[in-house]
Amino acid sequence: NIDKSFPAASAAMSAAGEQALKAGLPSATIITSTAGDIDDPRGREAYRMVCKAIRFTEHFYDCKDREDLMSMIRLNSKNNMVYIEFNHKQLGKSDEWFEKNTANKDPKTVAKDYMNQWLHGSEGSIFPKDLLDQLQCSRKDPLTVTYYESLAIRWYDNPKILTSDSLYKDRPYVMACDTSDNVGRDFTSFCMLDPYDMHTVATFKCNTTNLAFVARCILKFMKDFPRSIFIPERNKNGAMLLDFIFAETRRETFNPLQRIYNSYFQNYTQDTNVKNLDYGSGTVRKEFGFNTSKSATSREFLYGTVMMTALKLNVTRLYDNSLIDEICGLTMKNGRVDHSEQGHDDLFISYLLACYFILFGRNHQLYGIGPDEFMCNIEANGNEIEAEEKRQKKLAKARIVELRKLIDRDVNIIVKQAHQRELNKLMDIIGDEDIIDDTIKPLEQVDKGAITEAKRNRNYSVVDLYKAL
Repeated sequence: NIDKSFPAASAAMSAAGEQALKAGLPSATIITSTAGDIDDPRGREAYRMVCKAIRFTEHFYDCKDREDLMSMIRLNSKNNMVYIEFNHKQLGKSDEWFEKNTANKDPKTVAKDYMNQWLHGSEGSIFPKDLLDQLQCSRKDPLTVTYYESLAIRWYDNPKILTSDSLYKDRPYVMACDTSDNVGRDFTSFCMLDPYDMHTVATFKCNTTNLAFVARCILKFMKDFPRSIFIPERNKNGAMLLDFIFAETRRETFNPLQRIYNSYFQNYTQDTNVKNLDYGSGTVRKEFGFNTSKSATSREFLYGTVMMTALKLNVTRLYDNSLIDEICGLTMKNGRVDHSEQGHDDLFISYLLACYFILFGRNHQLYGIGPDEFMCNIEANGNEIEAEEKRQKKLAKARIVELRKLIDRDVNIIVKQAHQRELNKLMDIIGDEDIIDDTIKPLEQVDKGAITEAKRNRNYSVVDLYKAL
């Protein structure tokens, strides 16, 4: 009963820790455990501690002194704790030991006791095991961690290369943010995706830093990556974050209309007037950001169509441990997808916002994004592919569709045979796969009826929605 025993024990440990520090000795409270069931009261309490803690990285050693380290921990956690995971190799055990000790054990037992995976009980998880396994395999430690003052930014690509090499610097990165009150409860979370294959580039989380500070950090990202697009959730805190950004952009050269997701471009028609917008006006600013109160862009749509499409395409390129923990911790509450009682979904919401813009954002060209820039390095099934190969394949498919129409209409047998020979050659290049449209359905073409039908059963799984999509 950790929820009862830990508070009682921590008081005594705190007193002993103070005495050790006075004597010049190091002092810390260390809790060791294997992972547990999130649905079990004991596992739920331990998982709560994990979700509130900051994950350990070796970049802690780069802190100037103890006070610098403690400041960073306070700003990036909710309980002043550090979470560290060790696998069997880090504990001095071999793969042979692992195989011997996990043989004939239940897969969930192995996942929790030997692989540090926090799981729901048998009825809790909305995801099938194969998808959860893919998520676990995509975990990576950050390539590096940088600091904007005390805000820890986890990078999965080298930031020095990204900001200096034009091959990377000029990509239209998509950045999203889910904001909170930043008073020690929920996190304000940020996620940045590479538009070419949707892999996670950088993330950060904070829960005590004020929004003006977060706004300055995001503006630095926008300046470092001059073609990036920012999409915040427009709740009360998101609106405040945007106000800070608009105030700062008066000193900058970039146009907010082309750098921040907005309904002017999302719903653009020939009658839309975007000339001489007054960014000091509340009626203008309210059109910026992702508004979850509108039915077409609701939280349910994020947790339905966007989530299923994104995971189908990108389950192997998520990387970030906190992001994957949040996904694995999702469950059903009152018939809808939500985080568990002790968990969070802040970082996952920011990830979904970025995916929404890539997959369902309209009129990308108005933001200065080319027609073939998004997802140019992945196929419709999520497999990686070189951009030129994808372009050639796209041209070949279009030609195949055209040739089939010509063959159906041809009367001249000689012309028909010539078209058939060309078709056969192209089919040899493409293979036996179906010639289908590789693009994601526009928002207005999503079959909401099929999705609703798939979700009628309260315990629907990701597989049901895959079929609906």
